[in-house]
Amino acid sequence: MEDLQNAVEAVKSGKLSFRKEASIKYRVPVMTINDRVNNKVDVMTRAGRTTILTTEMETKLVDKI
Repeated sequence: MEDLQNAVEAVKSGKLSFRKEASIKYRVPVMTINDRVNNKVDVMTRAGRTTILTTEMETKLVDKI
């Protein structure tokens, strides 16, 4: 997730002029960066379903296993 945020920030700030450069440097798909830069998808949005367990619940479960 951090690589995605860095890629979007680099493109928006002009540090990397092309989305492809950011894609290669941060190993994030071009269209993923493009969608975030053009505000089609929020930068913090994660793919997939929402979780059922909270992070705390998951940690407790792992500790018991």
